Amino acid sequence: TWKIISSHDPFGVVTGGEGDRDSFGQEDPAILGREVEFQGILKLIHDNNIAGVVSLTSDVHFTAHVNMHPDRAEGNWTDFMPLDEFVIGPIHAGSFGPNFMDTSFGAE
Repeated sequence: TWKIISSHDPFGVVTGGEGDRDSFGQEDPAILGREVEFQGILKLIHDNNIAGVVSLTSDVHFTAHVNMHPDRAEGNWTDFMPLDEFVIGPIHAGSFGPNFMDTSFGAE
């Protein structure tokens, strides 16, 4: 059984400008701002050993698969289970992709 996290804004992809980020990621390995909220979700999943969790996010004009893994996390917190994020762009999305991935949770 799949458990789906749905969010308007991406977790692992950095979007927006320096002063107006519209994603959880913010191009800094430290867990800051909205990432604290996402950390709480990852902690709940880990602490309750919830399997089969994926996230569906949007608000960008491309599609992407992002894998977040504690082995790659640079945010000084690795107590979470790997998570796959599927970024869903509009049907006419281009073939370009994200400029930056946020490494706090090991996004790749």
